[in-house]
Amino acid sequence: MELRQLRYFITVVNEGTISLAARRLHLSQPPLSHQMKLLEEELGVTLFERGSRHIRLTLPGKAFYERALAILDLSELAKSEIVSLDQEIAGTIKLGIISSAAEFITSRFLAPFQKESPQVTLEVSESNTFHLLELLHMNQIDLAIVRTPFSRRALDCIALPPDPFIAAARPPYLEAADRTGGSGTDGAPVDTETPSVSGGAPADTETSSVSGGALPGLSLAQFAASPLILYRRWEPLILNYFDEIAVQPRIGCVTDDARTAILWAREGAGIALVPRSTLYLTRDPQLVCREITAPRLSSSICLVRRQEKIVSLAAAAFYERFLRFRGELSGS
Repeated sequence: MELRQLRYFITVVNEGTISLAARRLHLSQPPLSHQMKLLEEELGVTLFERGSRHIRLTLPGKAFYERALAILDLSELAKSEIVSLDQEIAGTIKLGIISSAAEFITSRFLAPFQKESPQVTLEVSESNTFHLLELLHMNQIDLAIVRTPFSRRALDCIALPPDPFIAAARPPYLEAADRTGGSGTDGAPVDTETPSVSGGAPADTETSSVSGGALPGLSLAQFAASPLILYRRWEPLILNYFDEIAVQPRIGCVTDDARTAILWAREGAGIALVPRSTLYLTRDPQLVCREITAPRLSSSICLVRRQEKIVSLAAAAFYERFLRFRGELSGS
């Protein structure tokens, strides 16, 4: 059994068909099929069933896939560590990152990390949380920066401090919301001066938390009369809240991407309900915000890796630096 055969097998599984794998590997299909047959003969098992459209892993095939990933990880790690001896940390990290956190993480973490570790190359894939977790489990990326909620099964996770949800909009929308309620959930008067957010960052970005400085707070119920721009992952939770208080909200847009929600808010289309760190996506000084106080909504930006994956020195250094970053944000 050769490492080359293991790479071939993993590519076949990831691509779903031998023909697509052959194309990815720059091989013709018959030699690749022959290598898979030799591998099955050596192991004495059938690794996958060949369907008309996709292969399907057998039970031994699934077990062998996990072992093959671990063997190749160990091989790459050994090479990386030998090359890195007596040198500064170097190598390539395949990193996945959600679009809603890209600006915040880049400015506050990735840029400083690359200054500290200039020999490390980042290959960045942007997508949503669930797709990035799929890529992580398929071994196509080393680490992923995602957003809760998600299943943490078989994952090591570093969660940053909670990132509260805010309402972001042009001033008229939030001034109208201010007038509808008059107080936050704690009974204190709401500050009717609307703080602008400029420079592409939450107000007071020098504070030691993801969310920045304190903001006036409003209940979701106070936004119900205005067109709402919802982040799809939280749509059921938000609509359920309105059902419980027997209020019918106006929904102007539902989007999968926080960037789209912020764009619509910037254009005056309504009130975007998004995690506060997404304000790094805008540089419009006229966009203003309120923190949502009832119900209290928040999520956390997390760095995750597979528990069983053997990571490179570069990825391990990245993981440890992110752990320190969490401490910096938490003030510890």
